[in-house]
Amino acid sequence: MASTFTRFFPDVKSRYDYGVLIFILTFSLVAVSGFRVTQIIQLARQRVATILIGGAVCMIISVFICPVWAGQDLHNLLAANIEKLAVFLDGYKSVLNSRMIEESLLQVASEFHRKIQKPCTTLSTESSKALRELSHSLKNMRFPSSAVQIHIRNSKAAADYLKTTLENSSLPHKQNLQEIMQLIVISSVLTDIIKCVEEISVSVHELSRMARFRDQKSTSTLDKEQKLFRRGNVNVADDIGDGAYSKDTSGKNILLPLEREQQLRVYIE
Repeated sequence: MASTFTRFFPDVKSRYDYGVLIFILTFSLVAVSGFRVTQIIQLARQRVATILIGGAVCMIISVFICPVWAGQDLHNLLAANIEKLAVFLDGYKSVLNSRMIEESLLQVASEFHRKIQKPCTTLSTESSKALRELSHSLKNMRFPSSAVQIHIRNSKAAADYLKTTLENSSLPHKQNLQEIMQLIVISSVLTDIIKCVEEISVSVHELSRMARFRDQKSTSTLDKEQKLFRRGNVNVADDIGDGAYSKDTSGKNILLPLEREQQLRVYIE
């Protein structure tokens, strides 16, 4: 009974589960056989001898005949752990070096950073605004506003100022040249972004012209007309001449010209 409940302990179950199970089976065999066999001690000795012989055979087979070792897996695992430690130390070293580089850049090239910070910020901000305007124009199916060209011109001016700053600025010492080159590469990428934004703007304008998008004035006029439509009943009238309309009992008429020499009469209730 005690051995049966002992198997529920995690440590015993993970390490000695099979041994406890064999003990339970042996005890059950001896206990059941006690009612029929008078030589219980001899039966117990035979059972113990059988267990020892079986265990010895398993050990001999596992060690000498068909060995099962975890040596190669253990070796690979240790090598992988050492490599992880090496990678960790390299990363820690790079972090320390980057901290030293940042401190040196703050001392040596702080003026250079301040010079290029403003044009880079302006360049990215104006390009973002231009793309946002183009996105709104496509979404609303209208011609892009003049603000797109203004944003593009501002970004070009910032790019020219950045280029002039890079040409006229004195580069730092050789040990910091690699870090400064990264900033120059970023500035070059931002300059290339302007060309992409300009090409997108040209494509959107061409699409607006081919698809006959509404311009800003017609869009505002249409919004006013839609407000009037929500307030009254709309009837189509025949061509009745320029500026001519018949006054009904309500006394409130609005004539809107159409393309086919017709006019739209809106009765406002």
